[in-house]
Amino acid sequence: MSFKEAFKSFPLIELERLRLRFMHPSDAERYLGWFSAKEVQQFLNGLACPKDIEEARRFIENMNGRYFKSKLTICWGIALKESDELVGRIELCRFVRQSMAEVAYSLSKDHWNNGYMTEALQGAAKFGFQKMGLHRIQATVVPENIASVKVLCKAGFSKEGLLRQYNYGNEFRDTFMMSMLKEEIPE
Repeated sequence: MSFKEAFKSFPLIELERLRLRFMHPSDAERYLGWFSAKEVQQFLNGLACPKDIEEARRFIENMNGRYFKSKLTICWGIALKESDELVGRIELCRFVRQSMAEVAYSLSKDHWNNGYMTEALQGAAKFGFQKMGLHRIQATVVPENIASVKVLCKAGFSKEGLLRQYNYGNEFRDTFMMSMLKEEIPE
């Protein structure tokens, strides 16, 4: 599979406890419920939170419709394998020359501290490196988001440095740049 082939049909990723899957319009209520929580929003700095179910549905349709078809992002819903309950989302986006991508994610507060995001990050990274042929995947995170920094480190990402007063959503904040290279992917 190549970068372009990864966008021919939506990729499903089966992991040990999770399934990275297509987000359906019927997931809008769950998505809105956890994504709008204050604890989830606190480090997203201006990332628009849907105001209602219709806006959440439009977001899902855009991510899985025009953004996917335009090869701008792959936005997976993170679902528990046993129940198919949507508990988060993870996306590969901001592709550069079909060799680099950024990863972005959020997880329902009810499912924090279970290792789910580490598992999802490793699964998305493996897909990016092995199926899309990416060379580098990066993430930006504010130092105050200690939990996210820990998750990225557990998933195999390295802290490269501090971007001083980086454009972070609607603000300028000191921001860590973290990355994983193809040869660093955990087994």
